[in-house]
Amino acid sequence: MTIESMGQQAKAAARILAQVSTEEKNAALQNIADRLWVEREAILPANQEDLAAAQAA
Repeated sequence: MTIESMGQQAKAAARILAQVSTEEKNAALQNIADRLWVEREAILPANQEDLAAAQAA
């Protein structure tokens, strides 16, 4: 995936999100937060590995 394609996807997503209600956006963000909390025990060690690899580079 190129930077250009990511930008195009972000622009398309922004157009869609502009049409979504605040309540729907808030619900989506809450669902994301809930999922991150549930998966934290897997996410945090993976983040530590990424940080260690970045510091070693």
